[in-house]
Amino acid sequence: DLEGIPVDFYEFRYAQLEVVEGRQKHLEYYWTNRDKDIWHILLNTLTQGINQDGCGLANDPCGTLDYAFQQISIERVGNVNYYVGEKKIGICKGGYYLSNPIQFYQYTCKTSSIKIMKENYGTDQAMDGNAQLLIKKEDQTSKDYSSNGWMYLDESMKLGLYGIDIITDQSVLNTSVIYIYGYSSTLILDTVTFIGFELSPYYTSNTIAIIYCQYQNSRVTAQNCVFEDINIEGQGGSAIYLMKYPWGSDSTITATITECKFKNINIKGDNEERGGAAIFAEIYDGSSVKVIGPSSEFTQCFVQSGNGGSIYAKLDKTGLFQIDGDVLFKQCEAIKDISNKGGRGGSIYLSLTSDSTYNFYIGDQSRFDSNKADLWGRDVFIYCQSIFTLNALQHFLFDIFPPSYNQDNALYGTEQESITGNIEDLLVDY
Repeated sequence: DLEGIPVDFYEFRYAQLEVVEGRQKHLEYYWTNRDKDIWHILLNTLTQGINQDGCGLANDPCGTLDYAFQQISIERVGNVNYYVGEKKIGICKGGYYLSNPIQFYQYTCKTSSIKIMKENYGTDQAMDGNAQLLIKKEDQTSKDYSSNGWMYLDESMKLGLYGIDIITDQSVLNTSVIYIYGYSSTLILDTVTFIGFELSPYYTSNTIAIIYCQYQNSRVTAQNCVFEDINIEGQGGSAIYLMKYPWGSDSTITATITECKFKNINIKGDNEERGGAAIFAEIYDGSSVKVIGPSSEFTQCFVQSGNGGSIYAKLDKTGLFQIDGDVLFKQCEAIKDISNKGGRGGSIYLSLTSDSTYNFYIGDQSRFDSNKADLWGRDVFIYCQSIFTLNALQHFLFDIFPPSYNQDNALYGTEQESITGNIEDLLVDY
């Protein structure tokens, strides 16, 4: 069979025999298009792909992510410094070790859209199960203490993860796993798991999370994902943490969490007693956060010294928070400390500003089972300007009156200020 290697005659003439044999392939390889234009990578303790011209097929992977990015530009547009509209990276069955945090910038990746997926994703040759991405910190604080995230997504970048199990080498991480920053950034998670994480910020006053988004007209989508066995130290922190960019008056977030499971997540409330072990969200004017079933579950989500065992959401103006479809909250807890900080909203805590239009809905298929709040609001607690103006039954669409639903300490609220201005009129833990 005809074989060849992609080098000029001079390089071929003086190359070592081992190099020639290692790089030669059937000539058909060089004119055959890759399925879905996926460039594969492989790196673990036993084996590694080879960084060489033409690498990237599942049976001939590149050895590093950076090299694969370069190969895509070279093979697609002929120059390593030219931009490509989208770059697709496949992780082989053997997995990939991420030994240092990586930053996704347009000017370094030479693209504005990156998709990282399991081997041959979307083809009839796709691997069974998920591929594995292992964060290999090796207990070295120097690797991540000054980094914003192990995967940092910069302005106007789009990152998609598909069919990936993200794990660690059991090191304690001092930064977030994925950090989203800047204007118009997008994160898409599809069938991704985060299991077995210990997070502790290097500076104890900092907040870190599995997914940390400081949004400015950003978008986060998670579908069929699992967040499980997660412990987070420091000031607050969540599996998904959505915080408004502080200097952007028009900052918005559009977040949709569909068919995801959050289980056994432990956090501490921040200095404002804000919790939300699964989801923390600041939802300002024009923003929306939706949790959608079926089979969405929040199980054993705990906040110490904070409010909102599984979800804490702050709503301002037209900001929308919605739970729709079959969504279960089970055995979640808001735990107070010795000074009675926290302990409200065993499952959900909603903080509505005085400008909020009360734009939230907890759907008719929502289910609450064996949750606990040390103080008030076993299932839901709402902090708002006026409980009577709120008219809770317009927003709680699930049936709260059947005998099967325990109404004792189930739904509570506190008013920010009285309409009359008389502090004695305030409804507190009502």
